[in-house]
Amino acid sequence: MPAWLAFSTIVLIWGSTWIAITTQLAGVPAAWSVVYRYVIAAAVVWAICIARREPLKVSPRQHLMLVTMGLLQFCINYIFVYEAERYIASGLVAVAFAMLVIFNPIMARIAFKQRFTPALLLGAALGVAGIGLLFSSQIADFRWGDRGIVGLALSLASVLAASIGNLFPATKGLRSLSIYTMNAWAMAYGAAATAILAVAYAGPPVLRLDMAYLGGLLYLAIPGSVIAFHLYYQTIRAWGVSRAAYSSVLVPVVALGLSTLFEGYRWGVAEMAGAALAIGGTLIAVASRGKK
Repeated sequence: MPAWLAFSTIVLIWGSTWIAITTQLAGVPAAWSVVYRYVIAAAVVWAICIARREPLKVSPRQHLMLVTMGLLQFCINYIFVYEAERYIASGLVAVAFAMLVIFNPIMARIAFKQRFTPALLLGAALGVAGIGLLFSSQIADFRWGDRGIVGLALSLASVLAASIGNLFPATKGLRSLSIYTMNAWAMAYGAAATAILAVAYAGPPVLRLDMAYLGGLLYLAIPGSVIAFHLYYQTIRAWGVSRAAYSSVLVPVVALGLSTLFEGYRWGVAEMAGAALAIGGTLIAVASRGKK
């Protein structure tokens, strides 16, 4: 699949998962919801690997990298995102996640010695400003109380974990693996790590059996994880971690577009200006031809 099509599909899928995540928050500890999501996702990817006869043998060094990737990307990242939405509005979490366009280039600079290109810097500034305008009303309502600080801290910790996790598919140690093989191991390790944390901090497994929870869970596991992460890592390998991060800028725009269709969300002048800035910043960044 061409990188631009993979990128567009990621944005459409993850733009809809922000709504699905809200079905996972009531009655089930966040850690257990993440466990179920990635147990299902890992099982599906392993089945795909077996069907495609993908080589599943990896070296001890690659196992270590996959454990770290799974812990950061499929455990810490998602536990913190789910928990953050218990404390602050999902729009504020989206604003924090837009910071990937800043975090990823910094991490790529540290890990791969990549330079910041003017297009990426301009795109990042416009993208973050746009998401800030898009959720300006929620930002205005933010209060620096205990809940606000905890939610913001969880969001930024999640972004940091995701940003470091994004580096692994681009490393020499893992580029030799197919994305299917890489995700099969990393998702399995992430699910196992999350299960250990869930038992330690949330107690025995809890599961809701209503259609809203189970439907949301399956959507998050298969389109939201199996398909989206395969395409995301494909985009990282084609475009680099810095440009791929701009999906996090467009995802909130799509999420609000879907909210307009299904929940009656109304756009104001600030929101429309924010969406325009976010889209413009993304176009500038992904059209750049700087180093990956």
